[in-house]
Amino acid sequence: MGSSKLRNISYTIALSILLPLLTHYTARLIVGYFDLSPVVEGQVYFCVSAFIGILSILFGYFTSVDYLAAGAIIGGTFCLLLGYSYYWYDISDALKVLSILVAIAIIMATGYRFSRKPD
Repeated sequence: MGSSKLRNISYTIALSILLPLLTHYTARLIVGYFDLSPVVEGQVYFCVSAFIGILSILFGYFTSVDYLAAGAIIGGTFCLLLGYSYYWYDISDALKVLSILVAIAIIMATGYRFSRKPD
């Protein structure tokens, strides 16, 4: 494996790790300013995670740099999972189904776009 390929994989992994960390500490920063109930705290984590996660996935979809796209999509997916882990049991079933359908559509659209890319 060439050094440039290894560097690109490193960028992908780093971005995949740093985006969820950014999400977690951004939500903690917001929650730290207010005295919130656990349910509202979960809502804050969920909203911050959804916002950063969806922006990351969209960035990954529209960028033409493959390793940045992969890192943004993986990191954005982990951000969404982080948000759901904080708030899953308080979300209505209808919102769970809707959000899972949206996530599947985004992942399928992204996968379709990258499968059509020439090597």
